[in-house]
Amino acid sequence: MADVRDALVRGDCADAMAELEQRDPADRNKMLHLCEMGALCNAMGNYKSSNQALLAGVNIAREYDDRARVSLRNSAAFAAALALNDRTIPYRGSPFERVMMHTYLATNFLLLHDLEGARVEILRAYAVQKQLREEHEKRIARTKEEASKRNANMGGIMNKVSENFRDQRALLKKAGNVYQNAFTYYLSALVYELGDETDDAYIDYKTVHALNPDFRPAWTDLLRCSKKLGARGDYADWRERFGSGVPEDIPAGHGEVVVLYQCGLAPEKEEIRFVVPIPVNKRIHPVHIAFPKYKRQPNPVTRARLRLNGREAGTTYPLVDLEATAVRDLWDQAPEIALRAALRAAGRVASAEAARKQKHGEFAMLGVFLAGAVLDRADLRSWLTLPRDIQVLRVSAPAGTYEMGLELLGGGSVAVTPLENVPVRAGRITLVHLRSVGIHGKADYVAF
Repeated sequence: MADVRDALVRGDCADAMAELEQRDPADRNKMLHLCEMGALCNAMGNYKSSNQALLAGVNIAREYDDRARVSLRNSAAFAAALALNDRTIPYRGSPFERVMMHTYLATNFLLLHDLEGARVEILRAYAVQKQLREEHEKRIARTKEEASKRNANMGGIMNKVSENFRDQRALLKKAGNVYQNAFTYYLSALVYELGDETDDAYIDYKTVHALNPDFRPAWTDLLRCSKKLGARGDYADWRERFGSGVPEDIPAGHGEVVVLYQCGLAPEKEEIRFVVPIPVNKRIHPVHIAFPKYKRQPNPVTRARLRLNGREAGTTYPLVDLEATAVRDLWDQAPEIALRAALRAAGRVASAEAARKQKHGEFAMLGVFLAGAVLDRADLRSWLTLPRDIQVLRVSAPAGTYEMGLELLGGGSVAVTPLENVPVRAGRITLVHLRSVGIHGKADYVAF
């Protein structure tokens, strides 16, 4: 994927797609390949092709889920992971990636002016969030049980893992709940508002606020919806909390512009190795294990600014930090990854001790350790074309036709090709989709 990401940083999506289309992934990586295709098509504004790729990926993910429940082929894959490494397991996607598949689909359907399609994918995203949260709780319980059964020193192992994640603790705190995506809920609220279902939109705006209290666009949404619904107690509480300077109404004759902004590139995994204490034959053995860790990607852009007919209209607000979410998601999986690595290491130590007792045992023992060092590799697979974060801007404007200018802000200001003759209709919403990687960006819109 290095060439694909390099092409994106240069702003050459066509070259990135050409690189990606040359890949012929193994069956266990097919779902991930389709996710990359879907995100790249979305960045190019090819929303139908994006949906085709992502829906195919969703079907594979469901098939893997079914296998996991039946536990036949999945057990064989897990056994292979213990014998070799985690890369032999079919890639099902991290929980936040699975949610993002449906979130991308919902975004695509919105940009295709298909509210019903967007609604279906949002409901599926909610179902996936619930399913994966329940699965995670079961896996944690199973990991503890397996560690106890095999007498694995999980306390000592996790202490070593934690030491190697010390530099990412701020991101772990920042991530929040990886099973609830604030952007998914914001999209859902938009869909409900576009369908004149203010009561349901209000519920989702409250969830957005609970997940990201600093996200200012939701403050106006909560005031507007509670006032419209006649929820006087709620309205008074929001007004007291947010202060008098937060607007609550859309002026007569005005419409709204909502900018959905995908900024930067998600972090990339790298392999780290460190020593952990492994109990084998009533002795503690210090052994090296391979472990994945996210490496943060530099990004010169922090926010985007919207101009309407040359006048500044506002700047985007961060809603979801996918970089922090990825780091937190990996940390949540760390006990399972560490247990598998520890069991593989314990197997190598036991084999080495057995080999040492044979003729030419020292050579056999060395061979066992060398084979382990070569075969035991960290699983570095992840969805690499996701954005670093997702931001939103929501502003009102008099009904009319606009030139919409978008500027990428960071060390300076870089203009994206403006959108010409964009309609804003009274009482309605014009949705702007912006994707940037590095200092290059592309925008699109749909008017409701």
